[in-house]
Amino acid sequence: GGPCEPCPPGEYKDAVGAAQCTPCPSNTDTYDNQSQPINGSKGIANCTCDPGSFAESAGLACTLCPAGKHQASTGQRQCLDCPENRTTQTPGSVNTSFCDCIPGHAGAGCAPCPPDTYTPGGPGDPSCSPCPAGSESSGGASACSCKQGASGAPGSCVCDPGWYGDADAQCLKCPGNATSPQGSPLVQNCTCKAGYEGPAGGPCAPCAQGTYKDSGGTQACAACAAGRTTPP
Repeated sequence: GGPCEPCPPGEYKDAVGAAQCTPCPSNTDTYDNQSQPINGSKGIANCTCDPGSFAESAGLACTLCPAGKHQASTGQRQCLDCPENRTTQTPGSVNTSFCDCIPGHAGAGCAPCPPDTYTPGGPGDPSCSPCPAGSESSGGASACSCKQGASGAPGSCVCDPGWYGDADAQCLKCPGNATSPQGSPLVQNCTCKAGYEGPAGGPCAPCAQGTYKDSGGTQACAACAAGRTTPP
């Protein structure tokens, strides 16, 4: 008996009668080839994709544009790629303003960061930053890593076992046949391995025939028990 109101935007009704209007499928609205949703839609074919989504045809649920793609228009069958070296942070981006520099790239052109600098990328296109002390990177890096002979978090690197020095500058390898604890600052922290003798910091010489050393350190090789010797 009326009165009859048009279906609101985002809903449609394709038959005469008292039935309620039906909501459009997910990520669609009643654009009907318009930029804004309209009311009074008569069929599911009027339900087309929202900006930031796509589907093969009208009336289908639409999929959000994946990372690295965007779509500004309604009712589209595909999303568009971000410019080179840019990507999006979340699905469903509606224009290129959501396309940020990928990790390791910065600036208006999203150029690769120079060696020994880095950037995680992301919103605002952050600039390349120098690597923390004791760390380094190759070009286009999203993070830095400790230099050779060191490990840990950049900015808190320590020399590895068998290395010594100032990890913020450079770690050096212990002399031949010597090793050191992690974080050793001085060459004197390098002591001869088992089977070798010498002062702290080296040089380390093999134990002579008939002597042995079964642990690392600065102690001298010991003579074998009476009647025993070592291989030549």
